[in-house]
Amino acid sequence: MTKEEQIREQVKRKLYKYTDVRDECRQIADQLQQLETTITSPRVQALDGPGGGDAMTSLVAELVGLQEKYKAKLHRLNAALAEVEDLIGALDDPVERSLMRCRYIEGKVWEEVCVDLGYSW
Repeated sequence: MTKEEQIREQVKRKLYKYTDVRDECRQIADQLQQLETTITSPRVQALDGPGGGDAMTSLVAELVGLQEKYKAKLHRLNAALAEVEDLIGALDDPVERSLMRCRYIEGKVWEEVCVDLGYSW
């Protein structure tokens, strides 16, 4: 295996790791949004009356916990992105670098990658 092929394989492994963390961050962000919407809804606000404060406290604690998880995932995502960018930068072919960024970092489907790079499907 040539050095270029080794780099390419290393980039692929890192890209798969990056996309997994990116997808997980998106899921957590969606959960945060849903929880924030729930907390600010009029129905939940009505629970904050006598005997209902526990429900609101529980929801806020859950939101804070998810926010902490999201921050930790974002740190991992940024570290993975920096590592992947270094590896992509080591590739000799500028078209291949663009392809890797479009497909894996930006998360585009192959059809979109073709359009962006000016290739036919």
